[in-house]
Amino acid sequence: MAEEYNWPIDELRAGNGGSVSRGPSVFSFPSTTSTGDTPLLDPSALAARAGNSAFDDNPGRKATVVLTSVAVVIALAAGGGFAFLQHRDSTQSAFDSCQQSVSIYQQNTERLKKTVKSVEPATQVAADAVADPATLDALQKALSDTQNVPQITNDCNPSAAASQNKAVDEKITKQTRDLGTKNENVLDASDAVMASKSAKEAGEARQALKDQLTDVQTFFSTAGAKADPSVRAQLSDALNQAQQLLTTDQIMSPTVYQNASSALQAAVDKVNQSVLG
Repeated sequence: MAEEYNWPIDELRAGNGGSVSRGPSVFSFPSTTSTGDTPLLDPSALAARAGNSAFDDNPGRKATVVLTSVAVVIALAAGGGFAFLQHRDSTQSAFDSCQQSVSIYQQNTERLKKTVKSVEPATQVAADAVADPATLDALQKALSDTQNVPQITNDCNPSAAASQNKAVDEKITKQTRDLGTKNENVLDASDAVMASKSAKEAGEARQALKDQLTDVQTFFSTAGAKADPSVRAQLSDALNQAQQLLTTDQIMSPTVYQNASSALQAAVDKVNQSVLG
């Protein structure tokens, strides 16, 4: 039941120039229980009050909330999708790299076969035809190592995890490097054999020119004395060039000594023709 209260606010209203009624004002308050406490409101009533708010009457605010919620959902979905695509790209990249390593290994296998075939001339060089026979032994060892080339299997798996394909990739890459080492060893050993062969030939050509020079000097001082002066001058020039070539400690190619020898012989032949007239 409502109780009556006289509030001082009425006097304030009067002081502000308003006309107020001096009678008692009536206010309704919830009735109390038998113990004097105010009863709790029914939850269903609270729910009804909450539902009956300005939010229900404001379509713009409701649309903003809905759009915000949708944006949050889209952002979360995009983040999850990006993580999935990133994981997928990483897995695909590992598989592609693994496949590429297999292809490179196969290419290097073919390259090694061609290298072995290309050094066949060096394998046919005799031991007495080189300055250092040890080079032939090194070549045979390098060629023997090429017989142990493993035949790999393509263990790259598009369905496997990136870590698995990376492990296979690293293994194949190491084997490819080993192939490269074998290839270089064969080439280096072959070059060493051919260089030793050239050194032996150069030494022999140098010694032959030296022996020839001694003989021609004797010829020049005897039979050459009767030749035409211009012809003797040509032989003298050839002798001087040969002597200069032999005084240096540097070993030239066999061709250099052979050319000097040919020049000496040509000068000697002209002297003989001049003497025999």
